[in-house]
Amino acid sequence: MLFRSSASHPVVLAWNRSFSVALSLGIVALTFLLALRLSLPSWGALMSATLVAVSPEVLVNSHIIGVDVPMALFCLLSTVLGIRSLSAERPRRWLVLCGFVAGLAGATKYNAAPAAFVPLVVALLHDRTFAGLSIALLSPALGYLCGAP
Repeated sequence: MLFRSSASHPVVLAWNRSFSVALSLGIVALTFLLALRLSLPSWGALMSATLVAVSPEVLVNSHIIGVDVPMALFCLLSTVLGIRSLSAERPRRWLVLCGFVAGLAGATKYNAAPAAFVPLVVALLHDRTFAGLSIALLSPALGYLCGAP
């Protein structure tokens, strides 16, 4: 049996792998949403999500219990929230979420630390006030502090 070679309990291992697969499916769904937000037609967004779903890197890492899949999900979610902030009626709410999720991405894997620049770029494009820039700088730090071990 595959699970016998692991030090973890088989049920815990199966649930963790299932969670990793669910996060990979979230990456595919967020790719679809991002493509729609970038004004692609629905068939183009579907093609984008399909390409992500069958990409070798996603297929190899989707069942592995590690930090790469959650990091990718948080980075992509931060980008989707940042783009949503650009067209929202209350953009600062989305900017806070964008920054918080970018901080979670950096806390998940330190290689994702540049994701903290996403809310800053969004603030520079849309809300150049002191409050907007403060949110863009402080919300990733808050997300990092909440997610760091």
